[in-house]
Amino acid sequence: MSDVQLLRPADNLVFEKTFGESAEVRTLLTAWWEKFSSMKPAFFNGAIVACRSCETSPGGGIRITWYETDYAHYMQRVASSPIVAPARAIFCSVVLRSSSGGFLVGQMSRKTSSPMQLQLPGGNVTRGQSGALSAASCADDAWREFKEEVGIALQPSQLKLWRVKVGGRFDDIGIIYLCDLQMSELEIRKAFDLHVRAERQAGATPEFEDLVFVNADFFVTTTACEWVDYLPAVAHQLEWLPAQGGG
Repeated sequence: MSDVQLLRPADNLVFEKTFGESAEVRTLLTAWWEKFSSMKPAFFNGAIVACRSCETSPGGGIRITWYETDYAHYMQRVASSPIVAPARAIFCSVVLRSSSGGFLVGQMSRKTSSPMQLQLPGGNVTRGQSGALSAASCADDAWREFKEEVGIALQPSQLKLWRVKVGGRFDDIGIIYLCDLQMSELEIRKAFDLHVRAERQAGATPEFEDLVFVNADFFVTTTACEWVDYLPAVAHQLEWLPAQGGG
């Protein structure tokens, strides 16, 4: 495990596709998933992309090589005897700051793989329409995930590529976007409450159970909550960042 770092990406954030697992490993993963999912019927397998390597250049460029895999590979991180090293997921997240300066985090539903954990809105990235990854395709994933989890429709143009998260417990790669909507916390919460109500009326389980607005002090004074490993670093860097377009 390495310390979390939030890299400031230059304009040349590059994604390159590379090789995946062998056929033998894929067969073993399929067999493991059949047994695992029989005990976790709420989980489903599906395609994801994962990071093979993440390299930086002296000029601030970031090059991420990626490959196609599935959720079974990702969930090897909870296996008692992993078949293969867990996939380093590539995820996208949105830092939405309210008009009062706090930023939004969601508390995961009890029925998710990370129950009650605090994290930014977002999710695993997917291949773009062209079959490739880019900062723009990740932004598309980010605003869609934000709408599904929070209930507020953002536009890709409202998202500014802000940081790339590396390191942490599983060394997952996070493509983090910043958004200053100038909405109050009350306005955001009202939109979220309407969204949750509609989800439950439709028979669905909202991914977020609650919203919390936090700043750097939250991670100093709070000990009762669990959060993803990169949140304190996000809060620390945001503390010195002015609203509306800071770097």
